[in-house]
Amino acid sequence: MASAADSSGGGDGGAAPSEEAPPAAPTQAPPPPPPLLLCLKGHPGCGKSTLARALAAALRCPLVDKDDARDVLWPLEGAAGGAPSAGPAADAAPPAADLNAACYAIALRVAATQLGLGMSVVFDSPLAHARVYAAAAAVAVAAGAVPVVLEVFASDEPAWRARLEARGAADAGTERAHRPATWAALGALLQRYDGCWRWPEAAGAGPAVPHFLRVDTAPPGGGGGEGGGEAPLREVLRFLRGRGLL
Repeated sequence: MASAADSSGGGDGGAAPSEEAPPAAPTQAPPPPPPLLLCLKGHPGCGKSTLARALAAALRCPLVDKDDARDVLWPLEGAAGGAPSAGPAADAAPPAADLNAACYAIALRVAATQLGLGMSVVFDSPLAHARVYAAAAAVAVAAGAVPVVLEVFASDEPAWRARLEARGAADAGTERAHRPATWAALGALLQRYDGCWRWPEAAGAGPAVPHFLRVDTAPPGGGGGEGGGEAPLREVLRFLRGRGLL
């Protein structure tokens, strides 16, 4: 009769004891994407600031609006050759200065601080001049961030005009009254710009832009609304994800 050991396959003829597999090496999480400097670009009233606010809220990142500095410094513009109509500094006479350039410098300094903390930043300004983008891109690169230009426009001109003039009426008598309030005022501003805002389109006219998207906030027949609804935001997020930036 076979012993219990024989019947269970024990002894020298039994199976070799199994060996435990070595523990798997810990996997490293991929590094997070670098922060972004999302530079909004476009003419007054085109829906740029509405998109900037929506984008900052969606990405949960700071919004730096150049006009915030302009609102505070506007009463000083009389000393720089302008004629402020209101404000406590209307009669002051400090040394003349390019206060618009100072507003950009302030905004970019604030943006640099946030980028240095590893946060993406939405930068809202007309960005009409290539030199302003060059300064913004230098701030981004110094912080290890990626500059992106989002050029906002409204192809439905009546919707654009309605937005601009509604905003102008709301701005009257406030610290934001420095912004173009009528269609005629916007036309005069663009005439002074003399086409300088077209720098991304002109070969060799400005610095290279690695990530560039044009966003229509009021397509013809689309209604337009204050800033084109949610479609422009979805378009921007889709673009950023497609470029591997989010």
